[in-house]
Amino acid sequence: MIATLFLRKGWVDQSELPVCPDDFSWTRSPALEAFVPCPHGWHFHEVDNDGKTSKSAYFTREPYAKTKQFNTGFVVNVVRGMNGDISMWCNAMVNICLEGITPLEQFEDSNDEYYTCGVEKIDPPKGYRQKESRIRIVGVGNKQTNTLYLVQFETPADQWESDWQIGHQIYEMFKINHTV
Repeated sequence: MIATLFLRKGWVDQSELPVCPDDFSWTRSPALEAFVPCPHGWHFHEVDNDGKTSKSAYFTREPYAKTKQFNTGFVVNVVRGMNGDISMWCNAMVNICLEGITPLEQFEDSNDEYYTCGVEKIDPPKGYRQKESRIRIVGVGNKQTNTLYLVQFETPADQWESDWQIGHQIYEMFKINHTV
């Protein structure tokens, strides 16, 4: 998983990026300091979280910027300059996201640059959601910069088989910049 989760190093010319799969294009995310593959017809929105160290990038099927809600989307939260052990922070954030739900899958990995852990779960209906949603959450900690990335793909549980094909392609092409 670590090998597939790292952003393009610094800002590059879009023409230097690998070719996106059909129905995707590269979207520049200032919050992530990267280009991210975004499915055609999806919406892109960033949140600076009031100038704090946390920033979020949303790539959603529904217009998140208008409604502050979505059913299907890829979301990346980045927190720079975490104090302490980045693997501890990764585990803590991913476990908080579990919200007491037994995961369908759990995984973790580590190398010299990154610590990665993740879960996949099914959330019951809550808030504006009328259906169960299935969510894959991956925490990636950059050991060199103490930056934490919380990377999530979410869709209604009954659409997972078809929508995960999209989510999987995004995860495969999403690359974290080791210098950020």
